[in-house]
Amino acid sequence: MAIATIKLKEFKKEASATEKAIIDYILKNPEETSRLTIYKLAEKTYTSPSSIIRLCKKNGYSGFKEFSKELIYEQAIRTNYKEASMSEGMIHYAIGIIISYIGGFIITRLVIKESDLANV
Repeated sequence: MAIATIKLKEFKKEASATEKAIIDYILKNPEETSRLTIYKLAEKTYTSPSSIIRLCKKNGYSGFKEFSKELIYEQAIRTNYKEASMSEGMIHYAIGIIISYIGGFIITRLVIKESDLANV
């Protein structure tokens, strides 16, 4: 399953002017588009629902609903990837802190002798 926006980018080279207007809007506003009805998308792109359906079919979808579902799925994946990336950043940050503490413990161990600890 190809990603919806990638399909549109590839198709744009051979698209008509009307199709390019629809594609440009979708690529600039993928999150908003995934929540629009076909009628609202037609209104925002100054096109017709028929033009949008034809564009969807030319890109391998049965219609706008199938395209919209794939776009929603794509947005969900992008959102989860961003959240995972942020989580990975936090993990790297935590690992850095742990390494710093371990380094501190090692230095302390080298400086303080075991016999000094017995006197405490």
